[in-house]
Amino acid sequence: SSSKNLMKNILKSWNLEDCFKWLEQDIGLKMVLEKESQKWFPLSNSAMEVRDLLLKKTESLGIKTYYDVGIKRIEKVNDIWHCTTTDNKVFSAKKIIVATGGLSIPKMGTDGMGHTFLKKI
Repeated sequence: SSSKNLMKNILKSWNLEDCFKWLEQDIGLKMVLEKESQKWFPLSNSAMEVRDLLLKKTESLGIKTYYDVGIKRIEKVNDIWHCTTTDNKVFSAKKIIVATGGLSIPKMGTDGMGHTFLKKI
């Protein structure tokens, strides 16, 4: 079953060392410790670099990424997710990741509808 706290719980299961190791060694993201806050940040301070490295990793694992696809329905049948697009194409997979953007920042290309939509599943 789907849980709205699933990702949060997964990330909480990692300690700082595991997360750091994954980012630097597996993803290839060089990190730097900010002395004032004692927090780790990407050395490049670039969100685009983080995005690009994560996408590169997913591609190396054979994960397909779809962009600018309007979804009108998501349903799970017999442990398979079926996503119907606004032009009636259906994508099916055992696992899906849905990136909806923020809650409501039209300049960033989001109106918050993705969050409303996901609450229904």
